[in-house]
Amino acid sequence: MPFPFRPAPGCAEVKLTYVFDNQALQNVFHIQQAGAWTQAELAALVDIFDAWSLADGGDVRSSETVLKQIRAIDLTSSDGAYYARDLGVGYPGQLIEDSLPANVTIAVQAATNKRGRGVQGRIFFCGLVDSQREGNQLLGAAETLIQNAYNALLAAIEAGTGGEMCVLHGVRGGELLDPRDTTPVVTWLIGDLTLDVQDNRLPNHKRRKAPAA
Repeated sequence: MPFPFRPAPGCAEVKLTYVFDNQALQNVFHIQQAGAWTQAELAALVDIFDAWSLADGGDVRSSETVLKQIRAIDLTSSDGAYYARDLGVGYPGQLIEDSLPANVTIAVQAATNKRGRGVQGRIFFCGLVDSQREGNQLLGAAETLIQNAYNALLAAIEAGTGGEMCVLHGVRGGELLDPRDTTPVVTWLIGDLTLDVQDNRLPNHKRRKAPAA
């Protein structure tokens, strides 16, 4: 059963929808400001993501992974403002290479200046190509370029909106937060270069227990 709506005052959610091999891939970001977002402010926020996707964001993504839509909503209330932009044929990435399979990715961490369970955030990168990896490891040069791309987005949002990217929290200490709250993102980084398959199986992550003999 879905949870009822729980507000996040002053928080906007931006969803980028990509298409690769007829599959939809999505990244979700959150941006915090002092008050509720108007539709005009959401449109301006989408402008920033739009421009970034054609420049820094596109520079590190496969040409087979195409950004098709950017949607922004105000989470301050259940009837908050909404803005969506359909990009038509879309924005392909600038790396003229085949994408790796859609479930093969790398986790990019939204690092905050606080410690604790659930305080950091992450997104799974869409559109990795073969030349960005060696075996099951992301190459250092690709790591730097991807981190730089997301930190360019961080800077553009701060400069263009006066708000800040954040990690949205829905649970603390096992209890649902109502309203939800946020922690500002300080930087984007890649903490583990092992390619991810969006499952809990990385060597440096908790593994499932082996079956009893």
